[in-house]
Amino acid sequence: MKTISFKTFNSIATVILMLLLAFVFSISFSSCEKADVATTTTTLRTKEIILNSTSGNLQSGKAVIAENADHSFNVNITLQNTVKDTVMVMHIHNGSITSPGSIAIPLTNITGTGGQATGTTLNITTALSATGTIVPVTYENIITYAGYFDIHYSAKQITKVVANGNIK
Repeated sequence: MKTISFKTFNSIATVILMLLLAFVFSISFSSCEKADVATTTTTLRTKEIILNSTSGNLQSGKAVIAENADHSFNVNITLQNTVKDTVMVMHIHNGSITSPGSIAIPLTNITGTGGQATGTTLNITTALSATGTIVPVTYENIITYAGYFDIHYSAKQITKVVANGNIK
């Protein structure tokens, strides 16, 4: 049987201790890095617009404009009292409800469920201005935009607006 000298034992123990310390420090430093990244996350903004039912209609709801990190925005529309299987056409218009304008931003259609229905349009970056030119638009622009939401009963009945709401 071979014996290990105290000097050899000390050298091996020192190497093991150094490796163990290096491992512990690497874990604690990497976890600090992750915590630092998590604390710098920016809270993005939202704005809610109430969509009121128009005369003789039961649909109402809300539009939520949500800011994205790249300055684009999403629009999520939730409607109540939808007509089952009816595909409602939605968009943002230039102007206001009392002074209507052209379509600025087409939005994703919503199919009615007979109750609540939702639709989301993602990563919007452009709009068609009142003069007919394509213009860049950001979250900052849209929340103060001279425009309004229109929800139409269907593509076949496009003149029938069931709900709307001014942006500002």
